Amino acid sequence: MLKWNETDLAEFFGIVATFHDDAHSHEFTVSRDGLRLLITIFDLEGAVYVSIFRDGLPKPLFTVQCELCTHVHITHGADFRRCFEAGAPKHPVTDMGVPPVLARGVRVYTEPQFQVELLEPRYDAA
Repeated sequence: MLKWNETDLAEFFGIVATFHDDAHSHEFTVSRDGLRLLITIFDLEGAVYVSIFRDGLPKPLFTVQCELCTHVHITHGADFRRCFEAGAPKHPVTDMGVPPVLARGVRVYTEPQFQVELLEPRYDAA
């Protein structure tokens, strides 16, 4: 089951999530400059889908599915841009108010434009 705070996400995206009871999912939709960002969180499955649509097109331009997620949060810090992150940390995390450092997952920025980054484990030859 995912750990996340609906209030933090609503404040970041500027909207309250739409809840779909049949799929037990929450959706956040943000539109800008002819593009629509759709983030769907499946609580029970631990999955997050990120899609970007262009106005007038029925199918997304881009979709990424992040499975086996344990955490969803909004980054906070004065020295970097705030963003939405979903994924799983490398090591177990305690609930001491410190957000986890995700080893794999997805990162989404909404300002100044939509930007999606995949977080993948690094395999350094040492």
